[in-house]
Parts: sequence; C-alpha cells; structure tokens
Amino acid sequence: MKDDLLHTAQAIGALLVWGSVRICHWAFTNSIRVWFQSPVNRTKYFKQFRHHRLKTGTTDYTTMYKDTPSTLSETFGDENTAEGQTVKASVRPSTMLMAFGGVMMRLGGDSMWSWLLHTIRGCMSAFGLLVVLETPVVSGAGGGNREIRLGKRIADTEMLYQLGWVALHFYGFGAFVAPVILVEMPIAIREIMDYFNQESIADDGVHWPHEARQLWLTLAILRAICGIGVLATAPFLATTSRNKNMTNHKYWRVEYVVGEFGAIQMMFNALSVFLLPGRGPYSTGDIILIGLLLFETFRIFLVDCLRWFVKLLFWNVTHWESACRSMFQSTGPIMVGLRQNTGQELECLHAVQAGKPDKTELIVRDALIPLAVKFFGTGSEHKPIQALIITPNQVYENIKAMELHETSPEFLPSFFEDLAAVLDCLETAETLSFPHGDLFKCQSHRPLLSLTLKDYAEEIEDINPEVEPNTEPLEWGEDEVGYDITHAILSDARGAVLARMPLITVMKQAGLMLPLVELFGTLLQGCRSPEAAELSSEDSHDEAASLKPSRGDDFSRAEYEIQVCGVRSYPPTIVLRTLAAQELPPGWSKSSLRRVNPVVAQS
Repeated sequence: MKDDLLHTAQAIGALLVWGSVRICHWAFTNSIRVWFQSPVNRTKYFKQFRHHRLKTGTTDYTTMYKDTPSTLSETFGDENTAEGQTVKASVRPSTMLMAFGGVMMRLGGDSMWSWLLHTIRGCMSAFGLLVVLETPVVSGAGGGNREIRLGKRIADTEMLYQLGWVALHFYGFGAFVAPVILVEMPIAIREIMDYFNQESIADDGVHWPHEARQLWLTLAILRAICGIGVLATAPFLATTSRNKNMTNHKYWRVEYVVGEFGAIQMMFNALSVFLLPGRGPYSTGDIILIGLLLFETFRIFLVDCLRWFVKLLFWNVTHWESACRSMFQSTGPIMVGLRQNTGQELECLHAVQAGKPDKTELIVRDALIPLAVKFFGTGSEHKPIQALIITPNQVYENIKAMELHETSPEFLPSFFEDLAAVLDCLETAETLSFPHGDLFKCQSHRPLLSLTLKDYAEEIEDINPEVEPNTEPLEWGEDEVGYDITHAILSDARGAVLARMPLITVMKQAGLMLPLVELFGTLLQGCRSPEAAELSSEDSHDEAASLKPSRGDDFSRAEYEIQVCGVRSYPPTIVLRTLAAQELPPGWSKSSLRRVNPVVAQS
C-alpha cells in the first residue's frame, strides 16, 4: 500500500514536470515568432532590408536579422510587449507546477540529508527559471539597465547599483543550467554504469519487464547526452558569424539550444519514472499515453535540439540569404507567380484572389491562434469574385492603421513601387479600387485595395497556370450608388496629377502618390454615415433613441470606395462607390453628379 501511494505521487509529479516543461518550451520557442510579428520590430528589420536594397541594388534577407535580439531574455525582456506577456503568462505558472512536480517525482529517501537533496534537485531548475522570468532585462528596474545593455559609459556608482539587480538574472540562469551538467548528467552516467556493471537498480523479485528496462536505459543515455549537448553548445557564444547580419541570431540560437537541452533532459527524466522497476503493468490506454509523450519528447529533441545544434556546427557555411528568404516570403500561388513575372521580391505587398486567402501570408503564418488564415487572411471575408485583393505587408509601424493613408509615409513609397511593378506585368489591369470603412472591405480592418482585370482568366493563368481563376462576377448592393467624381478629383491640387500622367506612373513618384492617397482617404472626412445621420435626426430625448448603442467614431465613419478606372489612361474615370444614403461633402449635390454603375465602371 505504501509503495502504491509513493508510485502514484511520483507519477503525478512526473506528469506535472513533463507538462510544465512542454508549456515553457512552447513559450520560449514562440517568443521569437511573436517578436517578429510586432509591427514596431517589423518596421525596424524591413527598414534594414530596404536600406540595403537602395544602397546596393540587391536584395539580402539576412539584413532582417541584423537588429534581432541576441538573447532569449532580450526577446521577452520587455513585459509591455506581446512577446513578454506571452512568456510571462505561460512560464510563471509552469515553473510553480514544475517545482511541485519535481519534488513529488523524487519522493523517497531515509534521512534529512537525502530529503534535502531531493528537494533541491526537484526545485533548482524551476527556481532558476522563475528568477530569470522575474528579472526582465529590458523593462526590469524601470529600464534602468539600458545603458549597460548598450555598452555605454556609466558611473561606477550607477554600475554597482544596476549590477546588484542584473546579477540576479545571471544567478537564475545559472541555477537553471547548472543542474543539467553538475547533477542530472552525473546521475545519468552513474545509473548507466551501474546497469552495465550488473548492479541492477531493481530489488530482487521486483517486476521490471525487458522492454521497460531497455527503454529506461535509452532515456538514461539521452539524459547524459543532453548534459554533453549543453557543454558542446555553450562554446559557440565565443565564436563569430561570417555573415555579420546573422551574429545576433546565432547567439540567440546558442542560448535557445542550451535551454532546450536542459528542458529535454527534464522531460526524459520525467518519463523515466514510468519505466522504473515495480511500475505497471500498464493497460493499453496507459501504453498509448506514454507512447505519445515519448513521441513528442523525441520530436522536440530532434527538431529543436539536434537540428539547431547541427546548424550551429555548419553556421558559417550555410547560405543564410536563401534560408531567410524562405522564412519571410509567402509561397502562395499568386505571390509566387507575381514575383516571377515582375522579377522583384515584392516584400511590401501581398496579393490573393478574392475569397482565397493564403495560409503562408506573413500576418497569419506565425499567428499563435488557430485558424488565423480563415478569419484574418487577406481576402478571407470576400466572395470569390473576379478580382485580386492587394494589401500592404504588415511592415508599417502604425499597428492601428485600418486605412491606407494611416500607414507610415516611410512605408508607402515602397508599397506603391511594388504595386506599380505588379500593374506593369498585368497587361489588362483596368480598375484599382481604394475602399474605406468596413463595408467595401468586407469587414476587414486593414488597408486593402482591389484590382479588376479585363481578361481575368487569362491573366490569372499567366500569373500561375496551376491556379483556378475565380468565376463569380462583380456585384453591388441595391442600396449602393456610383458617382462620377472625375472633375472633383482633378480639380483638387492633390489629384490634378492624374490629368497629366497615368496612375501607374504616379505610383513610382512618392511625392505625387502620397498626397493622392491622402485625398482618397479623407475625401468624405466629416461626412456622417447613414446610421449616424439617422440617429442625429431623432429626438435626443427620445427614450428609444437613448437605448441605442453608441459606436463612437466608428459609427460615423463614412463607407465608400474610390475606383480609378483605367490605370494606364490619363485622365482616368474616377468613380465614388458608396451607399445611396451616405452624406456627401459640402458643395456636392447628388442630383448634379452623374450616376454610374460601379460594377459596369470597373469592367
């Protein structure tokens, strides 16, 4: 009875350790993915990319890694960021479970000293990891260690004051790594030696099947290999990268691999509990569960430990430009074809057929939520009409931008340069539409454009013969209307350029295109939406009106779309597509504007 209770407690502890370590692995592995998703960080590394291209005339995707974090701690060291909160929310509770499980997993002993050693062994790694987490290197101490991290000269008094806090971070890292080498690896080696010296760890008569014995031995060897892996990986911190752009990321990977070897050793240790003498016999369901845990542990060991360790060995002979290119570029069929036809990278633009989102799009590929492509992929909310949906790659700093003119002016010239290249290779490109609000973007809350083609099926086949073209025609609602506003746009100083040159040419000149984008984006600024106008006409003291929900600025946002019909013509026909009840700017009369069918105008 006593042994059964002990085995149960150890098994529960082993499951707690395995599960908590797996969660920590997920958090640290994805922290760099979240870091790359940050709009602020994207602006930084894409700026490096564009600067290199403008300076040399060539593309080098490794420049995106030039300013990446050089340590794991720096990646999640700012608790005010999504990557910092992701790690903090996942790792903090996991370390507590890890400590409880580590002690339970090692229950046993017959003296105070053995109990003390078991407790320290069970808690040490979890304690060190928690100390690392609670001393964030960026936002910790009010960000007061910024000068130290940047290598600036600071007064000795300030240095001593800051080092008192910074040292805690390194103590925690040492408390996590030291047991891997100084405790767990020697214990694993001793157990292996005892096994081969016929000094069985099983008492006489204790049930220990041959299969369990061999698997336990395998895990013991792997536990020792993990310790050796830490010793073999750490010296890479003293080496340099031949590609200087990849130096920071190399150091980041070294620290990551060291941590992964330590984590996997803990997972192997936990699984060994289920294979000790006297455990079992297990049912079929139990064996399946243990098998799944073993499979996942070996997968992480191979993919995240050995694979990256081998890459570190061959770091300076790896063609990182090609590797980084595949990491950042989407491989959707439309984008692959457009890059081939234009001969350009098109790193600031993403295009899909309406209603057919691309699962390799940068914004959704690395998202941590499931089914991101279904709800957030470009074109996912559109019907499969005969149109291309084009959006800026999310590399602009303004994360709240929902309209094209709200993105950064430093980004838009690169976007329109890519878009002009796309239009140049599409011979039948006809109408480029600039939707604003939610209605004409099909509730997508991001900058979008739509492009229609005279010979849609032929153009799609020319882009990529393996793509099936959309067949549904363009459509418009019964409550929508189109106005020919060509004269009004050309009369504005910002739009007059369209009378002298086609839109494709204007796109290649930032000084001309940015004012035009601002004109399109603010054309109906201050004009109330039909819903807002309806509310304002009601008695403000009416009880029914007071119960209606308020949507603030979004409720009064005008819903419209500017269609430039004839991207190669000048002047083009410019159509305002909007709701029939939409309020127009002062001085505009609905009766004096020529009405057109927006769909007919596009085709």
